[in-house]
Amino acid sequence: MKKSPDRDLAAIAVVYGDPVVGQALALLLRGSDYGIRQVPVGSLQDPAFMVHILEGVVVVVLAPGIDAGLRDTFLERLREEERYRRISVLELGTPPEGARHSADYSARWPSGTEDIKQRIERMILEGNSRWDSPCNRRTGSGS
Repeated sequence: MKKSPDRDLAAIAVVYGDPVVGQALALLLRGSDYGIRQVPVGSLQDPAFMVHILEGVVVVVLAPGIDAGLRDTFLERLREEERYRRISVLELGTPPEGARHSADYSARWPSGTEDIKQRIERMILEGNSRWDSPCNRRTGSGS
């Protein structure tokens, strides 16, 4: 019996500005042991939609090319609201500027699919151990 991506697997939200980049990233990650949700960054301006789409998500992957203002607003809301504190964020950035290091973790894009998958796996494992700790979730540094 096949598992439902949103119920039985860890959920990963791929947040994108450019639909082509978002689709490509989601397809690269799809064969992994987690369910993928594709989320246009503009849709996250609606608080009700944000609550719905991020329910059960353990890692958000910010695709490259997201408008800086929308990205910063989204990250700020993740940090401010208690319900999102367990979500780790991996920001992918393109050379020459790379990721802006405002997320929990960052990586250059493009990079190998296996590298991104390994980073996500580490984030999930680190997140699980931090959730059991009384420490504040957002005080750790990224890799």
